[in-house]
Amino acid sequence: MNARIGPPAGEESSMSEESEILNPIYEHLQAVEMDGGLIKEERFLQRLEAVERLEHHVIEGIETLRHGNTSARELAALRRRADEVLARLRAVDRSMWDRVREEIRSGRLRGEALAQRMAQYAGQGPVHSWRQDPVGYDALDDYLSGLFRVDMVPHETRRRDSEMVFYQPTPSRIVLALVVRGRVTAEDRFYDLGSGLGQVCIITGLLSDARVTGIEYEPTFCEYARRSAEGLGADNVDFVNADVREAYLEDGTFFFMYTPFWGSILREVLDRLMRISRDHPIRLGTYGPCTDIVSSENWLRPVRWRGQDLGIDGMDGPAIWESKPW
Repeated sequence: MNARIGPPAGEESSMSEESEILNPIYEHLQAVEMDGGLIKEERFLQRLEAVERLEHHVIEGIETLRHGNTSARELAALRRRADEVLARLRAVDRSMWDRVREEIRSGRLRGEALAQRMAQYAGQGPVHSWRQDPVGYDALDDYLSGLFRVDMVPHETRRRDSEMVFYQPTPSRIVLALVVRGRVTAEDRFYDLGSGLGQVCIITGLLSDARVTGIEYEPTFCEYARRSAEGLGADNVDFVNADVREAYLEDGTFFFMYTPFWGSILREVLDRLMRISRDHPIRLGTYGPCTDIVSSENWLRPVRWRGQDLGIDGMDGPAIWESKPW
């Protein structure tokens, strides 16, 4: 009887399984390495996808194999290659964002020019984006997060009321549509009620030249937002650290809420906005569960834009309302 040559049956099966992981790692890594076009700034979407591929298919795969039979030297060499490619791609993005910040600060990149740049680099909308989730986040959020240097959310230092909702950033695609379809102009006085890290306010201010104020309960968020606006030279944008129920809102013409609170706080704020609308017409942008509640306010009527325009259906989708004449 012939002796069996090679690893034991169990090891052979394990090696086969590892090959099924290892071979795609080489394929993914080589595909990114060979794509010389990724260093072009305007290929942000493709670069974003390449980074995702390296992080989730290559690096995670390498970590999976560390306790198997694959040579530690081979895995270390693969990891070095992946890290080097990642570093090159991220350097391109840092250089791109530095240049964009300077163009914004100088005033050369505002309004329609900025909207076109965002569309060029991050796609025209969710249908063109390679990654969009049900909440509405997509590649535009990655682009603007890098621009705003949103790398770490500050710790909250103030205890929230039980009816106040935890921080969650508004999807950037919603903000872009809000400004365009809501026809926000330099004549508007825009308030974001529960402004978080300030991205809605800053984007709105840069795209429209409206006077913009964010009302934020958490002081560390408010200070972060102020620094972000100052860093981009957005001098038409400011932030007030206050409970929205106590903040000055009376000159507002356009208000936005991404469901920052509910219950009695939301009721009190809506009643206050109704009183403001008796003095002058207002518009109100909503996103999230508060949209359903706002839809029952008889002093408001919906503007033509609804969530399905962005591929986000349901009553939790974005909407714009305007006050009825008194």
